Amino acid sequence: MARRLILDTSLIIAADRQQLRLNSVIGDDDPAISAFTAMELLAGVDRASPMQRDVIALNAEAWLAVLPIVNYTIKVARAHAYLMTHTKREGLPRGSADLVIAATASATGRTLLTADAKADFAKLPGVRAEVVKIS
Repeated sequence: MARRLILDTSLIIAADRQQLRLNSVIGDDDPAISAFTAMELLAGVDRASPMQRDVIALNAEAWLAVLPIVNYTIKVARAHAYLMTHTKREGLPRGSADLVIAATASATGRTLLTADAKADFAKLPGVRAEVVKIS
């Protein structure tokens, strides 16, 4: 049975750098990205040096064209608020990007795939997460 996935930005960057064959990780699964990941990809274009900007822009636009983007809806906002207050209450600070992406996965019943083992997404309540090793 195909998994419903949210891909973390780290996986897309690893694929762009040819450190990961994303197709081998996804297979026949149903991948998507959060709107926040889309923003991170576009910000990467703006941060790129003039010599790299065109290539990075083409890669970002290709990802945005083929991956469904899950919007920041009120359902995602509720999950985000819950995760934010939970992590603060537990004394486990998280970056806002991580919480938005985790909330998107939680609110949509998708599994979060990441290359960032340090993010420890699986410890967040209501978040299913898997770490993918990159080379």
